[in-house]
Amino acid sequence: MADKTPTPSANVAPKDPAMTKEQIAKELGSFYGSASSASGGGVKDPTVYLGMKPHENMPGNTSYYQALGSGYYDETAKLSDVKAQYFNWDPATRNKFLTQLNLAGYDTTQLRDDQVAQLWAGYAEQAAAYYSAHNKLTPWDILAKDRAARESYMKTPRSVTQTSTNQNLSSREDAHALFLQAAQSLLGRDPTQAEISSFQKSVNAYEKAHPTVTTTTSNYIGDQLKSQSSNTTGGVTDAARGLMATEDIKRDPEFGAYQAATTYFDAMMAEIGG
Repeated sequence: MADKTPTPSANVAPKDPAMTKEQIAKELGSFYGSASSASGGGVKDPTVYLGMKPHENMPGNTSYYQALGSGYYDETAKLSDVKAQYFNWDPATRNKFLTQLNLAGYDTTQLRDDQVAQLWAGYAEQAAAYYSAHNKLTPWDILAKDRAARESYMKTPRSVTQTSTNQNLSSREDAHALFLQAAQSLLGRDPTQAEISSFQKSVNAYEKAHPTVTTTTSNYIGDQLKSQSSNTTGGVTDAARGLMATEDIKRDPEFGAYQAATTYFDAMMAEIGG
């Protein structure tokens, strides 16, 4: 990109050899401030910092450069011009940008050319924002920061813990099978449809109140999974459901009468026979 910053002319160099360093710096600041304004440092098209550039055609008296402690100045350009640089890049520069994007964590394999151009424009906008805040970072500098952050992330161990909750609700058929077995054993008959519906409602409410909770811990280094472990708690077992069916039937008024007519009667006859 051509250098658009005016070269200091003789009328900028100190006319008085006895000028102080403060006076020299003030005069130079005025010159480069006007140059920056001319290059488009407004709000609509702010200035982008592009690095330090050595002065060309330095006059014989270089004391005013030495007063600043450097023979370099800020190379800048308008944001609109920096965004357009992408379309003037040679293949080597485009490949360099794509490589740096990959190292910064971008997946460029499916990106269209206009999408890559938008990424460059985004970095140019960040550089303009930094420069307006008096921080000198080029678009490439900011991309390098992203790359460094990505490289650090890829070397950093981290653990991710995820918790899932599952309510394993008994179906109508499950409830029927459980209650049928309990009713035949304790009441000597098959349960009614109403009794099955009532039991399913009760057991589903208990299952909702006692879900299965699975905690999975995954250990990564960067994006690479190194190990994983799971722990499951809670939930309702089939044994617990069977006990609920038994307790439900024991509350039925028929339970006592049936037990008296069968279990207790059989026990009494065995005692008599003994």
